[in-house]
Amino acid sequence: MKGDYSRIRFDAANRFSRVLEQQGRVALDADANERNEILLYYLRTLARDIFGDYGGPLAEGGFLLEFVDDKLMIGAGRYYVHGILCESDGTRHYLDQPDYEPALPNANGSGGDGLRAFLKSKTPNDQRYWAYLDVWERHVTALEDERLREVALGGPDTCARTQVVWQVKARAFDDIVESLLARQKALEKRIKEIEDAGGDASAEKARLERIDAAIEQLRRNPAEACAAPLEDFDPGTGGMSARLEKALQPKTPCIIAPDARYRGAENQLYRIEIHRGGAAGQATFKWSRDNGSVAALLLKNDGGSRLKVSDAGGFPAGSWIELSDTARELRGEPGVLVRIVHVEDDTLIVDADSVAAAKTVVVDPKRSTVRLWDQQGDDLDDGVALLATNPVDWLDLEDGLQVHFDPDGDYRSGDYWLIPARVAGGPEGGIEWPYGEVPQPARRSEHHYAPLGWIGWERPPTGQGFIRVDDCLCTLKPLTPCQLQAVRPTRTPTDASVRGTAAGRKRRQKP
Repeated sequence: MKGDYSRIRFDAANRFSRVLEQQGRVALDADANERNEILLYYLRTLARDIFGDYGGPLAEGGFLLEFVDDKLMIGAGRYYVHGILCESDGTRHYLDQPDYEPALPNANGSGGDGLRAFLKSKTPNDQRYWAYLDVWERHVTALEDERLREVALGGPDTCARTQVVWQVKARAFDDIVESLLARQKALEKRIKEIEDAGGDASAEKARLERIDAAIEQLRRNPAEACAAPLEDFDPGTGGMSARLEKALQPKTPCIIAPDARYRGAENQLYRIEIHRGGAAGQATFKWSRDNGSVAALLLKNDGGSRLKVSDAGGFPAGSWIELSDTARELRGEPGVLVRIVHVEDDTLIVDADSVAAAKTVVVDPKRSTVRLWDQQGDDLDDGVALLATNPVDWLDLEDGLQVHFDPDGDYRSGDYWLIPARVAGGPEGGIEWPYGEVPQPARRSEHHYAPLGWIGWERPPTGQGFIRVDDCLCTLKPLTPCQLQAVRPTRTPTDASVRGTAAGRKRRQKP
């Protein structure tokens, strides 16, 4: 969450059940936000205990995939994925989702979303697609949604929001099997390396067993292997640690010694974020001393060096900025980094080497943004720094703050770590990092997945073929016998010429 926050304090391991305000005390954003997180954690944990990893109510369960007038429609109702409530109004089809647009093929006809091309082609084939729900939370400020401004007070930026984003996606059966086989091979190699070094590979062996079982299920009966492809999702294993240079901090907080461990003049919330994902040595990172909260709307991009923004204050010459938009964010892609050489009123002028990159970002009517990052130096790669592969290398950020990335880790774009730095000192001499030099897993916009069904052609011995959906939805019967609404009937085929009837649908039901 790239917002103007003092710190993000919630940690489930603390087992806090509520936040208690005390009279006459300072009110802090961190306390109010932690209260919300405690309640949300409780509610989502409860929902997951009831529905399992994914499921919906029997009467109003949503996200049933059906063909209506040659369109793959996403059914209305509710569904819970890892305790997160997802709601569909039932008016959207696969190609017209509120927060996801399946990619079009390239100019040469290659690439793009496989299911999109499959649905467009009316020629029966043997390909099958696994449809699934990708659920995550998006941080929304007044930059992304103008309605968050309070017009009665002149339009100030007040509180931000988090928004549940659900996206119905699909993967080809062959691609899933190929990817799982590659993971299988990589894990076998990793296990051998660990055991040869005398280490414990029990976690890797457990993962390998699950992948082996998933491959076997897919080969035996794909229609019944609803959850098997979930083993192909990997959140990344990269970790980071932080520390401060060894030095003595004066006892008087108003005096900052030049050799102090944290030498910053102000309290900061440092954000270290992975820009380009991959292994150490390939992945890159960027950082901000203000949690990436210094941002403005991109109002005009003339395709050259001049970028008109809503507010150029806070964007100094020589700094790196990230150009992005809603579409990139919803696809999980990082923005484009360019460097400012000059600021004229509300216009940022970028250097010649950045012009080509800036041309790739056009002003999106759904809100394009410009965000400030604070990394500097001559060794940057297109504005970002490479993760070091040497296990003993610590990277200097500023004012004595250093970070170190796990050289054996695998990193994902958008992974981030937060380091509150305080002038008055703290448990670690100026930064709140109670983990020592042990690498910590990244925070992230965590994605949660649930299978929706298998889609493929059904070709009966006689009659016209049609696209069939074998759904993978799980439903939960009410805990009481009282039922206010009639259970939605399961549609059955009445005309074999209608593409995508509910023929052969198998509804999975929890007791």
